[in-house]
Amino acid sequence: ATGGILAAVDAALGALGGDRSDPAPLRVVIETVAEQHRRMLIETTDDTRALLLAARFGVTPDPASAAQIVPRATDVESSVDLACSSGMLDTTGTLIASAEAPLIEMIGDGRCRVLLSSITDVATRSRLLDATAARALAERGVVHAGLADYLVQQADSTPVDVAGALYDAAVDAGFDAGVLAARRSEVAAATGDLDEAARFADVVLDGAAACDAADLRTAVRVSASVAAQRGMASRSAQLFTWLGEDRLGPDAVWAALSAAAAGDRAAADRSITAVSALAPTSSIASGSLLVTGVTGSIDSRSAAASSAAANALMRAMTLMGNTSDRSCTPDTAAAVSALHAVHCGDLPRVDSIVARALPEHRPGSEAHTRLSLVGAWASMLRGDTAD
Repeated sequence: ATGGILAAVDAALGALGGDRSDPAPLRVVIETVAEQHRRMLIETTDDTRALLLAARFGVTPDPASAAQIVPRATDVESSVDLACSSGMLDTTGTLIASAEAPLIEMIGDGRCRVLLSSITDVATRSRLLDATAARALAERGVVHAGLADYLVQQADSTPVDVAGALYDAAVDAGFDAGVLAARRSEVAAATGDLDEAARFADVVLDGAAACDAADLRTAVRVSASVAAQRGMASRSAQLFTWLGEDRLGPDAVWAALSAAAAGDRAAADRSITAVSALAPTSSIASGSLLVTGVTGSIDSRSAAASSAAANALMRAMTLMGNTSDRSCTPDTAAAVSALHAVHCGDLPRVDSIVARALPEHRPGSEAHTRLSLVGAWASMLRGDTAD
């Protein structure tokens, strides 16, 4: 809380050495340190406080940036020197966290909004932002095109567990929520929030007439995946049918599997034909084998046919390789292969599949949970209840 400031440390120690009967000593320390920051800030000028606020969001005080943030300052260099010697900055030139609230309180909400707009302009033009500062600016109510674009870029490339919050911040900063709906649906599904995933996907489906083709396909796949994970295979197949074979693209694989799971073999065969027309990439080849294995397992009437289906499923797993942590599909080659092995009574193969595939999926994701459950099922069938 003190940020290493000697006066704040003394104030904190004084608070701890005072009345020991307080049931919340940490609260007393925080309040005492905040009061010490206020006393220190009273001695600063308005321009110095503006530069300290900028330092909270990654704009380290220097004459060039200061001239843009406080353009009417009579002595910019003096304001920079006062900010740097105020004792409010850490070794990296960033405002210490415990000083933020007293500083904003002293600046006032109205002037703070004006300053934050200027700070955002400087930070985006000079490429001084990082994801944390950008998100904090959006949470402070800053609406700025450059800030919104930066947040989207960060969200697109960041791990899925933090991407959702960055997309939310981008929308708060003014980015078109409709444009991001498909991406937000994938991220929500990947983190296990199926209700939110379905809600974002529905936004895209509702505006299908004016929607980007790739976003529409993503929304249909997410909605179909949510339906499949909730046991509604017919709903999953219906969504792909509505999209149409001409717009399925690589998702023709999942359309075929959804139709097969729903018992609509004719629709599955039409989607299989669409798959055969796609470029023979590794993912498409894997998907083709997955469809072959699933339909083969449905049609099999002999041990040889069942073995051929299992072989196709295992090859599909091998070709699939690593998938994006944002990938949202009705199922995975590993889970389908493991489930087929359970039904064939081949429990060692289940163990092998789960051991190989589980580390490839993020804990908490639907794919990870499904594989874990199939593995637990196999253990239960063996009588290993401890597993």
